[in-house]
Parts: sequence; C-alpha cells; structure tokens
Amino acid sequence: MVSLSSLTFLFALFFSSLGFAAQAPGIAWKSPALNFKAVDFAVADFVGDQSLQLAAASSRRVFLYAYPVVSSTPVSVYMLSESQARILSLDASLLGAGSKSKLFVTYYDAALGQVGTIILEFSLPRKNWKRLSKIPYVVRVISGTGEGLFCQQLLDNDPFPMSSIYPIVYEKGEYSSSDKSDGRLLSRWLYSQAAARVGGQNFRAAIISGNRLEISSQGRRWALPGSYGESANRLRWPASSSHTLEFSPRLIFGKGVLFAVHNSSRWGILAESFGMFDRGRIISFDWRNGEFEKNWETRLPGSVSDIDFVSYPAFSSHQIVALWVGASKKSHLWAFSF
Repeated sequence: MVSLSSLTFLFALFFSSLGFAAQAPGIAWKSPALNFKAVDFAVADFVGDQSLQLAAASSRRVFLYAYPVVSSTPVSVYMLSESQARILSLDASLLGAGSKSKLFVTYYDAALGQVGTIILEFSLPRKNWKRLSKIPYVVRVISGTGEGLFCQQLLDNDPFPMSSIYPIVYEKGEYSSSDKSDGRLLSRWLYSQAAARVGGQNFRAAIISGNRLEISSQGRRWALPGSYGESANRLRWPASSSHTLEFSPRLIFGKGVLFAVHNSSRWGILAESFGMFDRGRIISFDWRNGEFEKNWETRLPGSVSDIDFVSYPAFSSHQIVALWVGASKKSHLWAFSF
C-alpha cells in the first residue's frame, strides 16, 4: 500500500513535470519565493524511493521539499536544538547504512565557540528528521571525486586555524574522519574545491586567497581572470581573530565543464568586504585549446548562495540548480538545463 506521504511527493513531482515542460528553453524550472533567507541547499533521495528531494536551510532551520520545488510550503521542517547555533552549509551523501541519502548539516555554535556537523536521516512515515550522529568537523562533498565526502577540523589556533582535509568514513555504525589526508587538494580550505578528468587529464580547481580561481593539472597551475566564490556566509575564525572564512558556493565539474559563481555589489568593494552582495552570476568554462575558456554565463536577480549539479532521471538533461536571495530576503531556486 502506498502511504499518504508518498502520494504527496508523487503529486508534487507530477505537477513539477508539467511546469518543467512549460518553461522557456534554458530554464528547467523556477521555484516560488521561499519566505526565508537560505544559506545553502542539497538535493538527494532522502526518502529512499529513487525520487529526489531538496533540503534548504535558513540560519537555524532545514526545510524539505519535493524536487523540483513547486510549492513554498515544505514537506517537513527541522530546527537546530542548539540555542545559539547557526547553519553554515548542507550536503548529502549515501554514506552509512541503508538506501537513503543522509543530510550533513554543518553549523557554528556561538555559545560553545565550536563548529560541527549533525547527520540527519529522514523518516517518510513520520515526516521528520532523525539525528544519527554529530561530528566535530565541517563537511563538504567535493565535485568530481566520485561524490566523495570530506571534512576538516577548525582549530582555536591563530597560526594553524585549520587541519588537513580528510575523507569521511563510516565504520561500525559511526562517522569519523579517515586517518589519511587528501594531499591532492589545492587549497587548505575545504570550501570550495572541485576535481575532474577532462580529455585524459586530471584537473583540480579551488577558490584561493583574494577570491581567485586556480586550476592545477600535471604540475601546471594557472588562475582564471576575475574573482569567484564571494559569499555573505562567513565565519570569523578563531572567534578572537580578524580572519574570516568564506563558505563559498560550490565549484562544480559537470560533464567536463567547470561552473563557478561570482557575486558583486552595486556599492562596490567596501560593501563586498562586509559580505553585502546583491547581484550574482553563474559562469561556466570548458577545456579548449589547452585552456579553460568561458562558454556560458547567466545573471541572477540576487546574490547566489550556492549551486549544484543534479542528474534527474525524469528528464533527459542534467540541471544546474542555483539558490539565490533577493533584496526582499526571500529565496529562490532556479534550474538550468545542461
């Protein structure tokens, strides 16, 4: 027997497909305005029935929607129990027991001065999230690594505020960091990096100091012109220092194409230094003539919080999904066919 909750998801997905077909070329779908300022999102099969759902986070809540998002009313809402915590990022992974993707919610607890990640699993019959575990790391899926899930520990130490980057492993019912760091990564900071194999070459990309986008392959390094990865989602770390960590939008390698985000402000560099952005662009680069060259760009009406590459089995094309926040502080999700 099909449960009422399952029918809710199927109903939403049916009308999503109608909306998808009616959109203009290039735009796969647009969500209605969501009445909160979203910091991040993740798309995965959280239900375990080979469908997709989208989780979006405000500073303290996680909202779950059917994918594509056609209603501003979420299926479920989860709130952090930590009273002075704020969410920094979301990621999804199948790592662990069962067929459902788990949601990894990275947060900062101001009361304790600590950063950690809560692992959640969704229960469809109860329409709520169950907390499985908590680990003392920031967590990110790095594009192009086989959807590898990586973590980094933030240290209360000015000269060495961050540990090396480690894969996350699941052993004996527990999540932990591997004892072997991933030395292939370009940057010391987990956000934002990507990897790919294009034209028989292995590439690594990372946002480095000064919001520069650097690419490495076979001992060669070069920077693409412009700035990328600007984000209002920031954390002063350690809390007593003046150093700021930016939780940059994802770098995405999809089908050999590199996608990056640039955010800017009408008020210029001074506003940007305070994380005040009001315009965003998604820019893609492909490998031509021994270089990555720009081949596509789209402008959005607000600042882009994050992007992701989604393979949706109901349609033949892949999608780049963008989360952006407008002047009204409401959030929007737009998907582009690729």
